[in-house]
Amino acid sequence: MRNSKHGLKALVLAMMAAVLGTTAFVASAQAQTHTEKLHALTLHAATLNPNQLSSPSTNSAGTFTIDLGSALLAELVARQVGEAELLVAARGLIMKCIELHLVPGSHINSSTDATATVEFLGCLPFSHSTLSALPGCGTKELGTIKAAFLILPILHGGQLFVLFEPVAGQSTFTITVKPNLGCVLPLNSPIGGAISARVASLEAVTQLLLFDEAIQLLIGDVLKYGALSNTAYIKGHVDVELAGPHEGLKLRVH
Repeated sequence: MRNSKHGLKALVLAMMAAVLGTTAFVASAQAQTHTEKLHALTLHAATLNPNQLSSPSTNSAGTFTIDLGSALLAELVARQVGEAELLVAARGLIMKCIELHLVPGSHINSSTDATATVEFLGCLPFSHSTLSALPGCGTKELGTIKAAFLILPILHGGQLFVLFEPVAGQSTFTITVKPNLGCVLPLNSPIGGAISARVASLEAVTQLLLFDEAIQLLIGDVLKYGALSNTAYIKGHVDVELAGPHEGLKLRVH
């Protein structure tokens, strides 16, 4: 009887260990899938050679589709993965933002374009050389930077990208710091130009976009910061999905 109880206890413990082990494996596999996808995209960016840039004329127009059907008036939502950075090397500036929010009304207009208004949240300016926060340089709107974009799907060298262009007649966005706090940055720094991101897959419910300096050089569109038009780059990862009636459907760029 005593041996029977001991055997039953051992069996229960073994089953619990198996269940816990399986749960841990599944969680690890799910996390690894996303990590591996980011890693593959980062490796791709690292292999791009800015000295072998193609002319922007080699970019060709792509299309958006939803579940392989026409894309029309589909609402978009987005989540930033980790921290995003705006780098302006000539000004020794890195603007770090911890979150991204798409303003309601951001949507795919048709198979050839989309529009979005973006809020970058929790933004703080840092020194590029020392990586320390720049004193007195808090942004005017409590760490929020707003931007409006026209989004175009494009193809380049067999790869899929999306191009973020400024809405006609507007700066892409403006960094405004609080006055009279001794900040070394100008009070208002408009940022114009365009920015590109690589699309992770042909078709997915969640499309992962990679922003990287090498990718932006490859496509030939960059941002310009401030009155001196210093070149600026964005580095980060963003997950994009469809919302509203199209939630859960697959978004494709091709």
